[in-house]
Amino acid sequence: METKDYDNFSTELNGVINKFMGIVEQMREQTNSYGNYNRTLSLTLRIPAADFNNFIEELRNGSGSVIDVNTRVDNITKAYNNNEIEIEALETQHTRLLELLSEASSLEDIIKLEERISQIEIRLTQLKQYKNEMDTDVAYSTITLFVNEVKEYTETSYWQRLMNAFGNSWIRFVDNVGYFLIDVVYAIPTVLVIIAAFFILRKPAGKLLGKLKKPEKNEKRIIDDNKNDDEKSM
Repeated sequence: METKDYDNFSTELNGVINKFMGIVEQMREQTNSYGNYNRTLSLTLRIPAADFNNFIEELRNGSGSVIDVNTRVDNITKAYNNNEIEIEALETQHTRLLELLSEASSLEDIIKLEERISQIEIRLTQLKQYKNEMDTDVAYSTITLFVNEVKEYTETSYWQRLMNAFGNSWIRFVDNVGYFLIDVVYAIPTVLVIIAAFFILRKPAGKLLGKLKKPEKNEKRIIDDNKNDDEKSM
């Protein structure tokens, strides 16, 4: 979406979210000094699935301009049914193991039964948590909303959108260059310390390497002397 009045649109958007009992999972607001807009807003919302279309329609009728909408439906019926079947099977097995545990007399049988019961309980907890997550996914739609503050609304024709894409790509390029320069400035102290350490430690390191190489030279000299003595004796 785009808006010419960012502050008013933000207030309006919060009202729409509250109206439909929505949940804001994530929000990021950024001020951009490049291009033809100043502020951007990205939101991840959870809106009751029954109100999904009404929420979108409310945004369309608001003060902002909707320039692009993309929807997707995920079918989780098979995963949900498989999860339910496994829960029922494990609960039946859990009940039977508890009965066997109450009848067990040997310590070995009791330990084995308790171990298996513990494994089943852990797995049941995982499956029920997954079921709750799927229930939430069914009950709520996830909406990712991007809002740009602009001076003029974007034309939504194909060619205009293509031209805007090229323009925005340069804006992002400039942004990335700016962030890169900021990272370079932050890295300067570290680089200076590394360079200073190199010059400070270069001479001591060179002397240490020289000392390590001297025994090799002395050893070579001894070998050469022994070789000469052997030649003389021959």
